[in-house]
Amino acid sequence: MQGIALAVLGVAAAVVTLAWRTEVPPADIEATPLATRHSRVAGAETTALNPASPAWRQTLRRPLYDPPPPPPKKVVVQVRPITVKIVGTVVEGANSQAFVKQANGRVEIKRLGDQVTGDERDGVLKSITAAEVIIERDDGEHRLPVGERN
Repeated sequence: MQGIALAVLGVAAAVVTLAWRTEVPPADIEATPLATRHSRVAGAETTALNPASPAWRQTLRRPLYDPPPPPPKKVVVQVRPITVKIVGTVVEGANSQAFVKQANGRVEIKRLGDQVTGDERDGVLKSITAAEVIIERDDGEHRLPVGERN
């Protein structure tokens, strides 16, 4: 008698295991809204989930949280130095001039607002003082001290 009971129990376990592993494609399930059932207790309602709802489609083999996105990479822009040197200045208000020595050794006289070409990017002479000259390029302002040491 126990042998028959164990055999029936084994067959039932095999059927349950087979049914558990068999997947039903989502297209075969009829999509219906959530069903609301009323219990015998007055006013108590329970909501049953439909197997076609998105909650049932979620896989449980995934991270328990969404990791934060990686921080944005910083873009480092290297500013090329200006290749000209300021040999001297003449400060006379709006008529101020700067003596600009190019990389090839040629000296040019520049006034406020003139283009200064020393490398592939041109700059505009914005300010001339006795101690320094300010050249503005597309990458910002560059202060060049007066004298051969710069």
